[in-house]
Amino acid sequence: MAHLTIFALLILSCLCSGFAALPLKCNFQRNFNKENVELLKTLGGDFPKQCVWEKMKINFPVECYRSSKTSGNAFIYEVLLQIEKIFTNEGMPSSWNETCKLTFRNNIFTKVQEFKKCLPADAANISDRRLVTHFEVLQEILKEKNYSFCAWEVIRADVRSHLIQLHILAK
Repeated sequence: MAHLTIFALLILSCLCSGFAALPLKCNFQRNFNKENVELLKTLGGDFPKQCVWEKMKINFPVECYRSSKTSGNAFIYEVLLQIEKIFTNEGMPSSWNETCKLTFRNNIFTKVQEFKKCLPADAANISDRRLVTHFEVLQEILKEKNYSFCAWEVIRADVRSHLIQLHILAK
């Protein structure tokens, strides 16, 4: 009887280690995305009226989302990576909810790490130049406006739009 128990444990051990070696699947969970859209809303509330003129200066790269169907997971990874880069900047408005800031940053960082592990090695190096340029423009706006409240509000609204587009893409 003891040999049978040891044999069963050995088989179970082999099965478990075999499953651990299987590649991970990239999974962009819609509930993860919905949570982060809500966090961005809660973070600062409604878009401030005094910042509307700043918001009008940004062109959202909707064409990137239309052409992303072929490289879906790599594209999602790139968007999340670019969002992560922006939110590593210091100087976020002190009026923003601190808990929401930290939760949002952690959520994005965690998802970027998950996608990095599960994409093929060459997929992480494929970038849509239009998307990267768009996020570089956002970084420049923050710098030019000296990380002002309105600059961050514009970024928050734009990132929220990106997450909404990812939600649509993940359908």
